[in-house]
Amino acid sequence: MLTKTERIKYSGLFQQAFQKGKTIRSKNLRLSFTTTLPQYKDKLPLVGIVVSKGFSKKAVERNKIKRRLREVYRKFRLNHNNANKLNNIGLLVVAIKPEAGMLEYAELREELQFLLSKSLGFK
Repeated sequence: MLTKTERIKYSGLFQQAFQKGKTIRSKNLRLSFTTTLPQYKDKLPLVGIVVSKGFSKKAVERNKIKRRLREVYRKFRLNHNNANKLNNIGLLVVAIKPEAGMLEYAELREELQFLLSKSLGFK
């Protein structure tokens, strides 16, 4: 589970990440991120996960995907090298495409790790 200090809490921050940030897409996921301000370089990015009703009308299924994505991110962040690089990202929003369907944990892990690694290479 992500701590309160790591979560995006306001809809305005989601909008900022989608409108002003860079976006990377994979088959089933979309990752939007912004770079951080110099005074916040020592903090981990604020993270948000979005799963629309287009994905599933059932909240249980949407929440299950969110839990899986949060766990993949948490494990990715625990790697010391990745944690240092994540400090350059201010906002990080992961959205799953509505047509994705229910994905297994391994598929989500592979795609999200690919997108996160790619985002760390952006300057």
